[in-house]
Amino acid sequence: MREHSDAVVIGAGHNSLACAAHLSAKGWRVAVFVQVATNYANDYSDGKRGTDDPTKRVGPPRLVGNGLATAAEVKVAMVLTFLVAGVAGGMLALRVGWELVPAGVAAIAAGYFYTGGPKPYGYLGLGEAFVRQSGCGHQHGREDQGRGEPERAEVRR
Repeated sequence: MREHSDAVVIGAGHNSLACAAHLSAKGWRVAVFVQVATNYANDYSDGKRGTDDPTKRVGPPRLVGNGLATAAEVKVAMVLTFLVAGVAGGMLALRVGWELVPAGVAAIAAGYFYTGGPKPYGYLGLGEAFVRQSGCGHQHGREDQGRGEPERAEVRR
């Protein structure tokens, strides 16, 4: 009987790792779609506001600002990409748990309201603080090696 238990435990571990890798890949897809949609939202909102004037802006060309696409076309691309992110996230939430739904809604809202809406938080300098607080792009709260003290996140201007 013991031999059968060992075989089941070994098989279950492999299947769990395969399942975790599969779900992780789905999570990355959701993150990429949210990022692409956020870029469209930024391009759309800045283009409508006129902040992407190609004669005053430094950086890569922008779709609306450089006349490569109309604001309406970029808005459609943004909405469709946010929808794809939402559907992909919903499918992932069905497998993982409903707890992902509020996080997904928050990610989509943050992506749009960074430069969109009546009071975009990106223009207030809160975008960097939001990213730092969430731990994205920074090892916020990581134990310092050897000293046991957490690192402090700072927003510098």
